[in-house]
Amino acid sequence: MQASQIFGIALAIVGVLVMLYFGQALYRGRESYNWRKADGYLVQRLDDSAAVLTYTYSVHGVEYTSSRYDLAGSKVGAAASAAFAEYSVGQHVTVWYDPAEPGRAVLVPGLQSINYQRLLLGAAFLFCGVSFLLAARADAKEDLARPRHPRSAQVDSLRSGKDSAQSN
Repeated sequence: MQASQIFGIALAIVGVLVMLYFGQALYRGRESYNWRKADGYLVQRLDDSAAVLTYTYSVHGVEYTSSRYDLAGSKVGAAASAAFAEYSVGQHVTVWYDPAEPGRAVLVPGLQSINYQRLLLGAAFLFCGVSFLLAARADAKEDLARPRHPRSAQVDSLRSGKDSAQSN
């Protein structure tokens, strides 16, 4: 097996795994449009550099705590600081929770553009991997179709001549 084939297989596998992982996040993001609402309140806000909100909410008398802003996990760094500027400890928030698993909740339901970008990244890995495999296959076919060097053909004929002389 050639190095380009191994590299192509590795890229294709990474692409499929990335697409499966982020495909689940895409599915969950679409499903979150149908999640239920609950009233919650912000219990902790770490400093602006960490930009993490922690909130609690109650579903059927059971209290849950989460720190998930959205399903894409897209609010980090400076973007998170700007998005979280409007939140303060003790503030009431609307929480969207998964009715099948109430411990899974977000403040912003739905899909974000990063969901699609991650899926496209996986598709790009898969495309590159398949391209490497097809190129390696084309090279192998070309090698088989290429005429052998004349000198090696002479060596082969000499060997076959010796073989026939030895058999007589």
